[in-house]
Amino acid sequence: MVVPQMLSLQPQHAQGHKVMERLRRALGDVRRRHCRPLLGAAEAAGVRRMREMLRL
Repeated sequence: MVVPQMLSLQPQHAQGHKVMERLRRALGDVRRRHCRPLLGAAEAAGVRRMREMLRL
């Protein structure tokens, strides 16, 4: 049984879901933009360490 008050909340719930999905995607984009340079720096540091180890 569906309560009449719940029927009026369904469109708001659907709207809220869309907003949350947009926020989730935006956060993912921000994380990717921040992580990409960090991963590049970590890779460069790893390469330097490997070269130093090979020289020893």
